[in-house]
Amino acid sequence: MMEIRIPPLRAKYAMPIACILITLLCLILFRSIAVSRIWSSYRVLYVDRSVDEATVLSCLEAAGCRNTITLSAQRTPLQAPMTALPPDSSAPYLVQRLQYFTDKDNRYRLFYIPDSYEQQIAKALRSIVSQTHAHAGLDDESRYPWAVPVTCLLVFLCFSIFSTHRRFFVFPALFPLLLTLSMPFYVTGAAVCLYMTSLFLANRLWGRRNDVRVLCRSVYIDFLLGAAMVLLLIQSVRCALLSLLVLASSAAALYILKQYQADRDKKCAFTYQLIFTAEQLPVMYAGTVRPVLLLCVPLLVLLLSFLFSARFFPRSPAGSIQLPMPVEPGTEGELLPSLEDYFAWAWDTLAFPYRSLHDAQLRPPVKDGDKITVTEYVQAASGIKERQRVIYEYDKDFKDKLEKDIRALDYPALEKLLERQGRHCRAAYRLSRTTGKPQGDGVSLVLLVAALCVPLLLCVYYTNTAGRKNV
Repeated sequence: MMEIRIPPLRAKYAMPIACILITLLCLILFRSIAVSRIWSSYRVLYVDRSVDEATVLSCLEAAGCRNTITLSAQRTPLQAPMTALPPDSSAPYLVQRLQYFTDKDNRYRLFYIPDSYEQQIAKALRSIVSQTHAHAGLDDESRYPWAVPVTCLLVFLCFSIFSTHRRFFVFPALFPLLLTLSMPFYVTGAAVCLYMTSLFLANRLWGRRNDVRVLCRSVYIDFLLGAAMVLLLIQSVRCALLSLLVLASSAAALYILKQYQADRDKKCAFTYQLIFTAEQLPVMYAGTVRPVLLLCVPLLVLLLSFLFSARFFPRSPAGSIQLPMPVEPGTEGELLPSLEDYFAWAWDTLAFPYRSLHDAQLRPPVKDGDKITVTEYVQAASGIKERQRVIYEYDKDFKDKLEKDIRALDYPALEKLLERQGRHCRAAYRLSRTTGKPQGDGVSLVLLVAALCVPLLLCVYYTNTAGRKNV
């Protein structure tokens, strides 16, 4: 049997190259763009009221959009099984839910499209505008945040110019730079800037004896890498996993460079040997303090870009249009019907056959624990006995059953939109904005400010320990 042997040279580079290829593949497959929407799982299309609904639906269907929640598609979502009469169409919930299909000033028609038709929605919007020449738009115009990769690219170029051993910075730093193209979030950009700073500080020590050991024990390198990884982990789990692959690829690139250098030196009759070991040279010294301090500039640019982006300062895509959108818990004022209002209406509808018509006006709002019971007479050993049988109970099981029935509806009901937002979501008319989860912006703001403090803390630490520590 013939034995296949892999040459030692190929085997030496196989694993690092495989790691790099896997990382590049993952950066392409799991790329993401920062897009925020008003409603979870749905996009909102607004079209000038002068355009009739049939025209809009025709464009949506031609583009491939299905299951669009529209005004004309709404029906009564529930009927009591014990009566043939349909629910009262003048019920407050059924009337007020129609507000979801128009802006506050009644200037635009609103359509809710599942976000799985992302590409088709853009095509449909172009078709509507070209055919009708009316004003139309989406709740969020997805724009690639070029400020993030461009800022990181400038940091990359500056560090490349001032690096002592340029190749030991350029090749490992390419992977975090590609991460900003794959996941162009502001926090990701800040973390990548810190990551590239650690590569810049380590640059002078590469190729010296004990370089890896010294760098792994360096306070500056550990703090920069640790801060970058914490930022990426808080950003998202996907971002954290990709960052681990990026870190592994950077290490693989350094390994390939060092092995290539060693293989080339073996073929030379004479090679230079660096006199100073890695222990004898500081990671942070007077020549690197200024670049580290200047890192505050790109971090500040990212912070300001974040603050002035549409994610933080709401911008109305149609002037002063006010759209239905989720509001913070505890918000007072005029609120639109919610899923809890649907539960209350469904309770009244299902309980209708079991109630007296005389107490309809005096009946208090339903609350958890309320029950509908009927009197039954059963045969017992001692004779006929009376008992109360619970028909409905307003509890978690009752609400779970209603949510299951909503998901089973065979038409695009507004209740499907409400069910996707959760039971505690309340909505009201607000100036259109491109943020559906403002708390995410607050976390990003804190992380960006924290990233801005990292180079300042390093410089303060260096000033206080200069002359006493050589790391």
